[in-house]
Amino acid sequence: MPKERILPRTYRLACVTSFLVVQLLNQPSLAFNITPVQPGADNLLAGTAVYTVGTDQKAAFLSPFGIEPLIRGGTVEFLNTLNSDFPTWTFNAAATDLNGSFNIINNYACGFNTSCGIELGVTNTNGVGSFIDVDYVPGVDDPPIGTDLHWIQRVANNHHLSLGHGSTDDKVDVFSGATDPYYDTAGFAGIGSNVGLPLRPFVFVDRPYRSDELSNHDWVAELYLVEETAPNTATIYNGMRWGWGNTDATASSTSQTSFTATFEEPLPDGATHTGIGTNNITWGVPFSTTDVSSALSVTPQPYGSPVIGEPFVAGLITYTNGTIVDGTGLTSVVLEQRNVINAPDLGVSNTRVDDNRTITMNNTPNTSDPIASADFVSIPPAPGIGTGIFPNIGNNFHVIEGQSSTATLLGRIIEADVEDIIKPDADPLRPPFPDDPRGMNPLQQQFVFEWLGYGEVVGGDGFVTTGVQIVPEVFCDFNTDLSCDVKDINLMFAEGNLVTGVPVDAENQFDLNRDLYIDQRDISKWLGEAATVNGYRSPYRSGDTDDLGNKSPTERTVDITDFQNFLTGFTGSCVGWECGNFNGDDVVDITDFSINFLPSFAATGGGTYDESVPEPNAVLLLGMGSLMLSYLSRRKVGSP
Repeated sequence: MPKERILPRTYRLACVTSFLVVQLLNQPSLAFNITPVQPGADNLLAGTAVYTVGTDQKAAFLSPFGIEPLIRGGTVEFLNTLNSDFPTWTFNAAATDLNGSFNIINNYACGFNTSCGIELGVTNTNGVGSFIDVDYVPGVDDPPIGTDLHWIQRVANNHHLSLGHGSTDDKVDVFSGATDPYYDTAGFAGIGSNVGLPLRPFVFVDRPYRSDELSNHDWVAELYLVEETAPNTATIYNGMRWGWGNTDATASSTSQTSFTATFEEPLPDGATHTGIGTNNITWGVPFSTTDVSSALSVTPQPYGSPVIGEPFVAGLITYTNGTIVDGTGLTSVVLEQRNVINAPDLGVSNTRVDDNRTITMNNTPNTSDPIASADFVSIPPAPGIGTGIFPNIGNNFHVIEGQSSTATLLGRIIEADVEDIIKPDADPLRPPFPDDPRGMNPLQQQFVFEWLGYGEVVGGDGFVTTGVQIVPEVFCDFNTDLSCDVKDINLMFAEGNLVTGVPVDAENQFDLNRDLYIDQRDISKWLGEAATVNGYRSPYRSGDTDDLGNKSPTERTVDITDFQNFLTGFTGSCVGWECGNFNGDDVVDITDFSINFLPSFAATGGGTYDESVPEPNAVLLLGMGSLMLSYLSRRKVGSP
């Protein structure tokens, strides 16, 4: 067997440098979105339609109110239905997300006597349902219009068209006997115009409708853009979820029949997270293969007939307190809530009300006391509401480490300024209808919804507390000089070799994650903690030799000066962080350069990492690698 060839150190560095350059220059980005911001539509958005048949008052509603984006390649339910209905076909997930968007033109609920689908020139009035039409707007590198693009739609509802109401149906939305799964084979979709639609490049239109308007319906669809790449073979891109339903309504109450809640604006920059723009987010890299990420999900609850100004259960929130790698988690996120109020007795119809509230994630030291160690998520009191106004509402939701728990979310409706959701002049392709028969009343009285906080825990190992948000103790100032800077991290490094790890007793100040070891995880936690204390949105970076201790908005960089400082340490002149010892092993060596300095230098483009991050500069990276190779060669020549 031939012997393994060991490359000289200089060549190993060249390989590492080249690999990092290639990897850093080929990072994908997610750009697919639903436009306009949801809930929204270019021409008409109507979340509810209240109607009366005899003595029965009912309400049709969009569910979800705002269109929800779906993951590339299909949801599990979508793929299960698709493969069941078309077993001889092959479906593949696209390699990348779309860079373009699905643009919503109209999305409105249809009640009895609503002219549903007036845009098509063919209307239904004696039933209940909804109408939607959508444009596919390709972005850079997206499949262009004119190629073999199609729509595939899965529909699940409680009214089978053949078996009648109460019989569930879960199918690909095509005619019986169809030989392909494409909605646009027979539906109002595809290239060009259909029926009464103005000419548009690539559209999707649907008008699900049922004639039994007194029955309660649940109808949801998952719609995906696909491209046929070979006979009976299709690639699935991104998709969207939309739908409608109807239920009983009470004329003498404020009836909210549909609302959505989404998480937006995650902090800090650079944290690991998924699900932004949806009602279910995760954050943090699991600490081990047996651990899970932290997570929050919000489930809206129908809130019937609330009294103006009084608290009511508006939703459920589930918090999973995962065990995650320090420096990968979120510190805050914005919970956005949007709904439509109908108050027939007050003359209010189709009035959109929003409320945005920041939720902060608070980490507590892990000790032998599970209650004291329970991390929590906080919602600050609504403006003008102090603690004690609603004694049964809490601001902090605590969950035991590694567990999940669910609590009620409480809110209320109060009078204030809002916007009417009807926007008749938004789209030049959709001129306003002066005698629009939908019966959408203008805004006559103004209300808003506001989150109040947490109610009772309804499941899992959690508890709610009331009061001002608890601010975690500052752990990064080891020398108690009221500053978290390079002197503190060097004190941590003085404890021993942090690459192999230093075992310590409980409550050791350098063991920031309380796992009885001082190691790389504690370095990461210190970099995040110190940056937060000093006012930055993201942790300090390995490779930044001269900015630890700077305070926001002072710019932080990983640049040529840091490289020069690293070379100073590489000669053996010093061994602190400021000289390039980034992993705490008491030596400045090639590992500090290739694993710690070079990725940060590449990510910042040799510049700042506080705001926008530039694309890595390949010439700069290769030049840096060449400098290092040259330096190593000179050292080798001068060595014995």
